[in-house]
Amino acid sequence: IGAVVVEDRIIVPGGCTADGAATRVVEVYDPAARRWTTAAPLPRPVCGYGLVALEGRVYLFGGRASDDPATASNEVWTYRPGDAEWLPVAPEDRMPQPRSDLAATTIEKDVHILGGRDRSGQLWPDHWIFRPFGSSKWDTSSGAALPQGRAGLAAAGIVRPGMPAQRWIYVIGGGWDANVDPGALLLALGSGEGW
Repeated sequence: IGAVVVEDRIIVPGGCTADGAATRVVEVYDPAARRWTTAAPLPRPVCGYGLVALEGRVYLFGGRASDDPATASNEVWTYRPGDAEWLPVAPEDRMPQPRSDLAATTIEKDVHILGGRDRSGQLWPDHWIFRPFGSSKWDTSSGAALPQGRAGLAAAGIVRPGMPAQRWIYVIGGGWDANVDPGALLLALGSGEGW
């Protein structure tokens, strides 16, 4: 599963059940009330997705419907708390290729999509940038590719204000039955130095 915070609530969409099947349930935790509720269900069951919150909206990228990587998707769904349903992005704004077990993080208004498995189970080092507020949504060429393919990884974006602002992406873990080294990577955006 993945989780994001929007409006002081933790949103947890879908995920894999104990038997490996995906679910459509979207759970919401209110830490102040210490209470779980449900929100609009996902359009279809999904786990192994990338997830971010940006400008009060949740974005869910790719994922799979079961343990089988052949169920990987290139769909992108979006949701604002209180909406009646999750909405798909336009077909032309879907991910460039199906991916599951990928990582997603934000840096300012850009979403960085990292790694993942394709439908054959192959691990990829891709670093795509999704710009939900731009006219051209996907940039598949300017992100620094990971040193090797990874899946099941986590990513965190950090911005330190200043002149100029410092921006980093941390990647932790990954591998998915492959030997990846090291277990954590750091990319300083704009440095040109790579991972």
